[in-house]
Amino acid sequence: MENIVTEEHGQDVSWVTVRSQRDNLLAESDVMVLRALEESQSVPTDLVAYRQALRDLPSSAASPEKVTWPTLAK
Repeated sequence: MENIVTEEHGQDVSWVTVRSQRDNLLAESDVMVLRALEESQSVPTDLVAYRQALRDLPSSAASPEKVTWPTLAK
């Protein structure tokens, strides 16, 4: 599932797109956090680090074309 937001000037890659993608990835990982909490387990540290790296976007990237997306082992 991927939402692509295009700017008025036809730019496919923009900060708006990056933020939209980031927000989608955070929403997808919300389920994993909720599952852990519902089972009275702590949230795995790799998931915490992944979500923090997502929240650090876009400030951790020089330009929208050069975003390094964090990954989470499944």
